[in-house]
Amino acid sequence: MKEKILAQLKLACGEKTSVSDRTLDKLATTLSLGVTDETLIPGIIEAQKPFLQELDGNISFIAAKAVKEHVPPTNPPAPPANPPAPPAPTNDEPSWFTEWKKKQEEEVSGIKSQLETKSKQEASAALVSKAKEGFLSKFKVSDTEKSLFEKAVAIELLTNTTHADEESMINGFKSQYESLRSVIGLPSIEVQAASAGGDKGSNPMLDELRSDLVAQGKLPQPKQ
Repeated sequence: MKEKILAQLKLACGEKTSVSDRTLDKLATTLSLGVTDETLIPGIIEAQKPFLQELDGNISFIAAKAVKEHVPPTNPPAPPANPPAPPAPTNDEPSWFTEWKKKQEEEVSGIKSQLETKSKQEASAALVSKAKEGFLSKFKVSDTEKSLFEKAVAIELLTNTTHADEESMINGFKSQYESLRSVIGLPSIEVQAASAGGDKGSNPMLDELRSDLVAQGKLPQPKQ
């Protein structure tokens, strides 16, 4: 998944970008955390385009400024008669460039940390959404029980934050939902029938629950 994200990042940056392959590789590693569905990649890349454009502009601006500040004057002063011997170089790059790279690494590190947090949140939200859709397509949940199902989802997400995939999360939702149903005396949940025609009136206990909610004004009167 990382390689696919990296390829999309390079396409989004274009050939003339100032962002290095090394930076894009680290960003792809961060963005790939928790992403198991390839269809999520276009949305993730689209969300990163403003950041990539801003990072490209910042690098170009800082590099241009650094070069400008260190360009020798047009008419340099004449050297002294006995100039001192230049110090021996300690590395292959000037000190100003070393300092500039250090600042860039610190900035990128901070951005990476923010992206990692944001990426995990987005991946988690996408997984929850898909798991809820998968659950509702697999099991019967009447309109009167939607709020009960949402409570089960909230409990599962608070008590278990280590779901590896959609199926694991669906099983967690099922366990919490059946526990809540048993507390109020409802039977086990049913698998959706092949022909989705609804389950109204198919369960005496649910009919009784609906009648109570109508009497309390929490549901509208059924149409005759």
